[in-house]
Amino acid sequence: MNLELQLLCDAPDAVALIHRYWATGEDGQFLEKVAALLPFRNFTSPAQVTQYVREQCRVLDLNQRCPRCAEAVLITTRSAARAQPQRSPRHCQACEEKIESAKREARAQAEQRLAERLCAYMQARPPVPADYATVTDDTAVLLLALNTAIAPRLAAGGFSGHDCKALAPAHVGHFIERLHQAGVLMEAPAHAAPGTYYLDGDALRVKVNQRAFELQPGLAPGHIDTLLAAYHRRSFNDAPRLYDLWLDYAEADCMAYFNTQCAIYQHELYADELAEVRSALRAGLEHYSVAQLWSAIWRVVRDAASLANRTYYNRAKASATLPGKLRRLLERARREALELKSWRRPEPQPAGALGMVLAELFGIDENTPGSVAWATFAHRSEDWAGVGEPKAWMASRRLMVRALEADMPFATLKQFAEILAAGYPLDAAIHEVLSRWPAPGAAPGWEAFSGGPGSAPVEGPAP
Repeated sequence: MNLELQLLCDAPDAVALIHRYWATGEDGQFLEKVAALLPFRNFTSPAQVTQYVREQCRVLDLNQRCPRCAEAVLITTRSAARAQPQRSPRHCQACEEKIESAKREARAQAEQRLAERLCAYMQARPPVPADYATVTDDTAVLLLALNTAIAPRLAAGGFSGHDCKALAPAHVGHFIERLHQAGVLMEAPAHAAPGTYYLDGDALRVKVNQRAFELQPGLAPGHIDTLLAAYHRRSFNDAPRLYDLWLDYAEADCMAYFNTQCAIYQHELYADELAEVRSALRAGLEHYSVAQLWSAIWRVVRDAASLANRTYYNRAKASATLPGKLRRLLERARREALELKSWRRPEPQPAGALGMVLAELFGIDENTPGSVAWATFAHRSEDWAGVGEPKAWMASRRLMVRALEADMPFATLKQFAEILAAGYPLDAAIHEVLSRWPAPGAAPGWEAFSGGPGSAPVEGPAP
């Protein structure tokens, strides 16, 4: 060995111990085992001796040279010493400090460039105050669900998609992006995890799934609860948007179950195959319930698992048949009017905050067929529900909508029956009952229906 000892102590017994510890023979082997150095002072184990020697002496191995400056490198253990001269894989202490200093400076410069680019990125997207009172129906429902999922962070500051896992069984990022595109959420880089935004050369990149968001300005501090209460009292009537939101949620509920079943049987699908599955499920949801599609998924996944065990098949080939199997099963069920069983909600897959809000506001859940969900939203929208229908149908639908909104279906039917009994034609009877309703949004009392045929209309503009 060719070692240079730099003593950091001057006690005779300590100096003697250090020399004995590092002493080597002509063959390069250490002369004494560490245990043979005991007893020393009050030490009772070899580990105490090793630690003490390391603290009281710096050792340079002259057989190992720094690849940068050719100086001897520092070692701290016997096993690091070398008997023959060689190029060290490590740098000397001085070079290590220079390298670390250069790395710190490079990191600081990179962080400065990233901060400048990020600042320019956000300046190009200035906050636009949102009019929360006039947001679309689907946006209002999503904000109610988001608050349920992450309260009180929605009002308190930024949040990431990871924080919103309770929003829906799957595709949480899609629902957050809907709110972002609707103009009620804005990116909040200050709340994002490190590494979410990074530079690729001179280009600013972002890991979309790690972005953080916060509410757009436009809401007075402390008024979030007032706004959400107003949303709960809102008369939702934008059927196309509400139905599209329900389809998105129902598709996510189905895909969460599909992914779980595929994991059980080790089915792996490519992105285009998953897109086919989602397309088939969305088409099926226009007629069936989520619970019925769970049973269809359960069936085709097990069929594919059985197929994988056949000759000339493997797991990958079997997995590739899943989109076609699902689509054919749903097409056959529709064509032959086959009954699809309904599965109960899996215990590990809760409905999520969005599912709870949809059930609370509209009474729909995993057992609601798509046709019923459509009707649930359609009866709230006179314009959408009446497209292409005869005027009498539109008037009758309008009458039912008004009666249901006022929670007075019995009184309406009673009045309608009395008018028919008085000899009015069907179309005239519908319009006569409608003529006695006040303007939309003004709930009538029982006295509005006390008059018989030909009685004076209720005061106020006709609907």
